[in-house]
Amino acid sequence: MKSIIEIDFKGVTPFVESGEIELWCEKALNSLNLLIEEGSNKSSPTDWIDLPTEDFTSIFKRFDSLKREWLSKGVEFVVSVGVGGSYQGARAFYEAFVDSFHTFDKREGLSLVFAGHTLSPLYLSELLQFLKKREFAVVVISKSGDTLESAVALNLLRGELQRRYGTEEEGRRIAAVTSIGKGALWEIAHKEGWHLYDIPKGVGGRFSLFTSAALLPLSLAGIDVKEIIRGAADGRALSLVRSIENGAVRYAAVRNLLYSKGKKIEVMAAYTPKLYFFLEWWRQLFGESEGKRGRAIFPTIACYTTDLHSLGQYLQEGERTIFETVLSFGEQSGKEIIERVEGNSSLPHYLEGVSIGKVNSIVKEGVAKAHIEGGLPLISIEGGLLREYNLGALAYLFQFSVALSAKLLGVDPFNQPGVEAYKRESLYLLKGEGE
Repeated sequence: MKSIIEIDFKGVTPFVESGEIELWCEKALNSLNLLIEEGSNKSSPTDWIDLPTEDFTSIFKRFDSLKREWLSKGVEFVVSVGVGGSYQGARAFYEAFVDSFHTFDKREGLSLVFAGHTLSPLYLSELLQFLKKREFAVVVISKSGDTLESAVALNLLRGELQRRYGTEEEGRRIAAVTSIGKGALWEIAHKEGWHLYDIPKGVGGRFSLFTSAALLPLSLAGIDVKEIIRGAADGRALSLVRSIENGAVRYAAVRNLLYSKGKKIEVMAAYTPKLYFFLEWWRQLFGESEGKRGRAIFPTIACYTTDLHSLGQYLQEGERTIFETVLSFGEQSGKEIIERVEGNSSLPHYLEGVSIGKVNSIVKEGVAKAHIEGGLPLISIEGGLLREYNLGALAYLFQFSVALSAKLLGVDPFNQPGVEAYKRESLYLLKGEGE
C-alpha cells in the first residue's frame, strides 16, 4: 500500500550528519516493537491502535437515527461540550470541512457550536444569548464527567433546555459520550434517559478522535465520518509496518534527532486557516503526551501566510532552537484567476493571469527556501487534497508517531500528571470559595 501522506526530510539533512536519520529510525523501530508488545499485554492504554479496524456499522446507524430525530424537532445547532481530547478532534475536522462562513448563513442540516472548552463568562453568556433564538441540542463528551469546564457549560445549557422545553424534552435533546457504566456523566445520563455513546476503556481523551467523542458531533454536522475512518484504517496499516521507511517512525525519529541537537521548539504550520484547529489538535496531542519530567520539544503552531507577518522575522533570524514542520493539502477551490480591476494600478503585473492557489504555493516554496538557508530545519508533509480520508490518515499517523516519540524520550505518552496537578489546586481553591 502506498501512503497518501508523503513526508520529506530534505530540509533537515543540511543540519544532521550522514547516517544519523537512519540511526534514530532504528531507535524508533524499537519503540514501535515496545508499543505493540504493550498493546498485546494490555500493560498500557493502547486500544486506540486498533480502533479504525472495528465495525462501525451499528454505531453509524445510531448516529443517523439521532440526526433524523433532532432534525424532526427542528434542531438547527448542536452544542458540542468538551475540552482537550473531548473537543479538539471534532472541532479540527469540522472547521476543516465546513464552509468558512457557515455561521453567517443557514446551512442544510445541523451546525456545531462549541462549549466546555473555556470558563470565560463572556463566551458562555454570548453562547446562551445566541441559543435563545435558535433550536438546539447538546452532545456532552467526557470520560469521567467531572471535568470542570464541561460541567459548568453543561449546567448552563441544561438550565436553558429545561426553561424552554421542560425536563422530559430536555432529556431527548442531550447525548452523552462517556465511559459506559462508570463515572459521574454516565450515572446522570443513565438516570435521565439521555442518548448514550461509549468511549472505550483503553482509549485516553487525546487518542479518542476515532470514537464517538469526535465522530458523533461530526456525523450530526454532515462530515463524512466513514471516509475519516477509512483513511485512519489505511494510516494504521502503514504505521504498523516495521520499516525505517514508515512515515510515523521517521517523523518520530527525526524530531527527536533534532531535539538532541538543541532544537527545543517545533512550529507546526499550514498555509490555510481551514487547518487551524487541526494544528490545535496536534499541539494538544504532542504537548500533553510528551511534556513530562523536564523534557520534550515544545509544540507551537502557525497559520501562514498570516503568521509570517508576526513570526516571520523571528523564524528567519531568531534563536536557532526551532525547527519547522509544514503541512500542505491541496484545496479544491482557489483556482480563481487574478485579473486587474479597472483603475487598480497597484497590482503587480506578474500576478495577472495567475491563480490564487498558485500564488499561495509559490510563497510556500519561497518561505521554505529562505527558512532552510536561514538555519531552520524543515520537515514537509504533503497530504493530497484536503479531504476527510486524507486528514484521517494523517491524524492516525500523528497519534502513532507521538507514542513512538514519547518512548524515545523515555516518558509515558498516555498519562498527564501535570494536568491533574493544576486540577487539584483549582479544586482546593474553589472548595474554599464555596464554604
